[in-house]
Amino acid sequence: MSDEGSWGALKSIGEAAWTVLKDGKPSISGKAASFGAIPAKAEWTELTGARGGSSPVKIFTPGALWGNNVDIQATIHFQYGATFHGGGAYLPSITVEPTHVYVAWGFTVNLDVQMAGPWNAGTDRAPIAAVRATLTANISTLLRSDTLVVALEIHGDGSLTPG
Repeated sequence: MSDEGSWGALKSIGEAAWTVLKDGKPSISGKAASFGAIPAKAEWTELTGARGGSSPVKIFTPGALWGNNVDIQATIHFQYGATFHGGGAYLPSITVEPTHVYVAWGFTVNLDVQMAGPWNAGTDRAPIAAVRATLTANISTLLRSDTLVVALEIHGDGSLTPG
């Protein structure tokens, strides 16, 4: 990352980690949490032109490991393409929403989000904000537990890549 005085320097805003599901139920703290990547010398109110995007994420679907007892899907909502003084591609807001949760009796599921970054995936003259979103699901019963991790990189130009 560049020094803070350059156009390509970024800062994070919001929460870097939050709980989306606690004991198989949506967490109130997760609904209000968001994260963003903006120019180091800007306030989010100075950004213009952001567009909305979203991407469904299958955290865990029924299969051989847990049978039909656990099915978790979420959507990552993000604003991208925001500009600062007419340049750059920034991410003013990223949130994670559980969109489908099925947890059978006797199973406990927790889903946490951890944001890493931001970094400049572009240049100092044409900065593109990027962050990594890591979703971690902990699934357990009295007899066993598993941890599943899904990671995505979200870029200010609206692109998503496996992280």
